[in-house]
This record gives sequence, C-alpha cells and structure tokens, in this order.
Amino acid sequence: MILRLQRLYIAMHTGRLLFFVPIIILYVLMPVACISTFHSANLNESRSMFIYILHSLVPVLSLLWMLAHLQIWIDSDGSEALYANRQRGKGNVPDLLVLLGAYLAMTLPGFAIASHYYRGIWLEWLRFASVVTLLTSAFYVLSITMRSVAMASLITFTYSFISVLYTREASLSHILLLKPHRELIPGELTENYLPFFLIGCFLFFLGHLLETRLYRAT
Repeated sequence: MILRLQRLYIAMHTGRLLFFVPIIILYVLMPVACISTFHSANLNESRSMFIYILHSLVPVLSLLWMLAHLQIWIDSDGSEALYANRQRGKGNVPDLLVLLGAYLAMTLPGFAIASHYYRGIWLEWLRFASVVTLLTSAFYVLSITMRSVAMASLITFTYSFISVLYTREASLSHILLLKPHRELIPGELTENYLPFFLIGCFLFFLGHLLETRLYRAT
C-alpha cells in the first residue's frame, strides 16, 4: 500500500498540471458557466449547461490522471527498469482503480451542491461514472496493446472529440459514448450504462492480463 501511494505521488508530482486541470474545470469553469447561464436564461438552461459539461469535458479530462500515471510505466525512458523491479504479476490496474475512484469521488461535492438546484441529478452521476469507467479502461488497454500512451491518447481523445461533435447524429448514436446534449432517457441507465460499466470492468481485467503476461514476456 505504501509503495502504491509512493507511485501515485510520483505521478502527481511529475504531471501536476494534468491532475489540476480537471479540478479547475469542475470547480471553477463549470460553476461560472452554470451561474452565468442561470442569470442570462433560467434554471432549466443552467441544468442543461451542467449536464453538457458533465458529459463532455469532465469524462474526457479523467484520462489526464491515467495518462500522468501510465506515461511513467510505458513511455518513460526507465519504464523497462521499473517493470524489472516490480513483483511478477503486479500491474497498473490497482493504481488506476485508485485514481478512478479518486476522480469519481472528486466530483461528489460538486454534485452534492448541484443536487440542491437540479432535481434528480444523481442519476446523471451514475451515468457519468459508467462512461468514465469505460473510457479510462479502454485507454488503459490501448496503452498496453500499442505500448504507447501517446498513441492511445491520440485515439481516445479523437474519439471523444468526434463523440461530442456529432452527438446529435442519430445514425451514429450507437457508437458514440458521450451524449452531452441530452439527459437520461427512462430505462437507459440499466439498458445502456450498466453494460458500459461492466464492459469497463472487463477491459481493466483484460488490460491486467495483457500487461502482466504478454507485455512482460517480450
């Protein structure tokens, strides 16, 4: 546990800007945008702004925390030495799950405040958590299989950008993960987003197998 905290501290120290950007977006940009929309329009428009930022910028920025950690183990000059000194069978999944849990927990105070103004907003948090789990696990698997955090970042950020840009295209809705332009449809949480969460869990498991068995074997 101490070694894990030390590794996470190193990641935070070397990529401190990557860790602070999501916090600034969530607790500075997002409140300012929502309050400004409320004063210029109404509460419903403010709620729409909250949901749009929540399901566009905030999930994508979760990748920055994963990137800060994985680039040390995959893209750095000393990555091979780090793996050589790590116990066999130990991968990055426990560290990534800690980061994922911390990122989701980081959003809770913002949701607690928003829940006083926006009714039923906690369902959107469950949707958000499912999307972030799938997005970060896919990023992890790509980083391991391609052996490049930079290439995985390019693919994942490009997909996320396209997902937000073409979110209103009905013909693409089945392949676009981010849908910030609308709220949850009744029944969608269990039909779509619960499977997303389960797929994300499977991808973390798959990435762990690839990292601990295939990645180190070559």
